[in-house]
Amino acid sequence: MSEFISRHPNLKKVFFHELGHYIAEELNEKHFGTAPTKLISFQTNIQGEENHHLIQYSGKQVSEDENNFNWEPPYNSIDSVPYKIASILYGCIFQYLYNFSSEVENCYRGNGENDAARITHCSIIFFQGQKRVDKLKAIYSLAQEHAKVLSSTKLRDIILEWDLKRLLNQKNEIYHLEVDLSNLSLVSTEIIEIIEKKYLVFVDDLRNVITNS
Repeated sequence: MSEFISRHPNLKKVFFHELGHYIAEELNEKHFGTAPTKLISFQTNIQGEENHHLIQYSGKQVSEDENNFNWEPPYNSIDSVPYKIASILYGCIFQYLYNFSSEVENCYRGNGENDAARITHCSIIFFQGQKRVDKLKAIYSLAQEHAKVLSSTKLRDIILEWDLKRLLNQKNEIYHLEVDLSNLSLVSTEIIEIIEKKYLVFVDDLRNVITNS
């Protein structure tokens, strides 16, 4: 497994992305009473070690509450939008920690495009016209600023020291992996302590953007 991981750097990038969602959801559960994460998995359609250099993993995260990101009534309270948006943004924010070479917003045009689609869907429900455009611009700007705040910490170094083979379980074949959430909960305690106050400030900043006219 360790050799396989070393040969597939895309897996590390996607792991950072899904870790961001997970950390945000852990903090949302603690502070806002949301449901915990039930599953984190990684998969690819490419088979065969001879094609290992072509493999691009995608990640999937499932909440114990299937309506966790449902923007329709009765789950569309404006009060819940800031921390829901924060959780969606945190995937690309953490991916930025893995690779500082690009802006956070570039992630939302790549493997974070589904995250961007959920944010866009939310904005259509709550805002119209130029206000919607301005709100989205402000939201992504806050994400970039927050990513730079986190990049000044030791988060990246701490995460890169983790032994991924202890956190990933092989399901059926090496091309379908699931995160051991019990082990992830243990090792992530340190980074949650580093992030917690900063995350709550980020949520408050998002609330100011989203709720102010």
